Amino acid sequence: MTLQLKRHRNLEDGRVEIYTPAPDASNLLELGDPKRGSEMHHKKNAVFVGTLEMASYLIREYGFSLRMKGDLTGQRNLISAHEIEGVK
Repeated sequence: MTLQLKRHRNLEDGRVEIYTPAPDASNLLELGDPKRGSEMHHKKNAVFVGTLEMASYLIREYGFSLRMKGDLTGQRNLISAHEIEGVK
């Protein structure tokens, strides 16, 4: 079974944008540590992992946020743990 992390967002025009994990140029997933508070979104505070399984673990067990990209707008956002679907 393939792990699928995603988030649905309703746009003002009625369309539904689906956010999925957005690996960086090195194919690593960027997470934000909630212990960093309002500074978690800065690159210098990012935690990088190589697998969806590890990302899912950090999201589930420690409340990490995950950098994801929208399929319609192309926006890259740090999505909070409670908004991410498919975490196992």
